[in-house]
Amino acid sequence: MTTTITQPGWLAVLIPAADVADEARRVMRMDPADPDAYRVEAAATATLELVEGYLDRDDDPIGPPAPNALRVACVNTTVEMYRRKDAPFGVLDSWSTSSEFGPVRIGTDWLKGVEYLIDPYRNSFGIG
Repeated sequence: MTTTITQPGWLAVLIPAADVADEARRVMRMDPADPDAYRVEAAATATLELVEGYLDRDDDPIGPPAPNALRVACVNTTVEMYRRKDAPFGVLDSWSTSSEFGPVRIGTDWLKGVEYLIDPYRNSFGIG
């Protein structure tokens, strides 16, 4: 069995996954020795890859220091990614005082909740 070692992308160098995972654990009040802590590490790594792909700045990476908005977006997405394991099919037994709302569903776009934080740093092309 061979193990492939991949180099971290420019965002993971700018904001290390360990830092994102540590902050996410603090937000969730999770002990670093928790048996589920490895899931937070995996979520942090996946988040950095998602955000880096969304930003599309491989040819023009953002230099240090990392903008605080990117850090916050990565931590928030890591927390959401970790907590989604508790609601794999959404929240169906939700209760509302208003009958106009049906069952609550969880969105499928991981970055939808943090787009407003990361959009200013997105590499976009256009004709103007």
